[in-house]
Amino acid sequence: MKRSLIGIILIATLASATVGSYVASRSLRPKNDEASDGAFRDGMYLGTLDARRRELPHFAVARWSTERDRQSFVRGYKQGYRETLAAFDRSKESQSPYFSGVTRNRSETPSGR
Repeated sequence: MKRSLIGIILIATLASATVGSYVASRSLRPKNDEASDGAFRDGMYLGTLDARRRELPHFAVARWSTERDRQSFVRGYKQGYRETLAAFDRSKESQSPYFSGVTRNRSETPSGR
């Protein structure tokens, strides 16, 4: 009797762990292929860099050979640029004296860096 009760508890525990891990793995998967798309990830990276440097958007799509990759790059670039600027805007409120000084000093420096 005790063995069968332990067996049932063990089987129920394993079954619930298996179902839970399956559900968790399904929810962590990206809904589309953007996470594995090299052009999209490259666009997000370059868009983030440009936004951090406060540069104007520049879509370097010539590096991708297919139209699909070019569109994916632009989508990623726009998303990375937009998200980074939004993060700066949120943090700017708490550090406004710092950012205003950086902006003022950058505009006063010669363009030769």
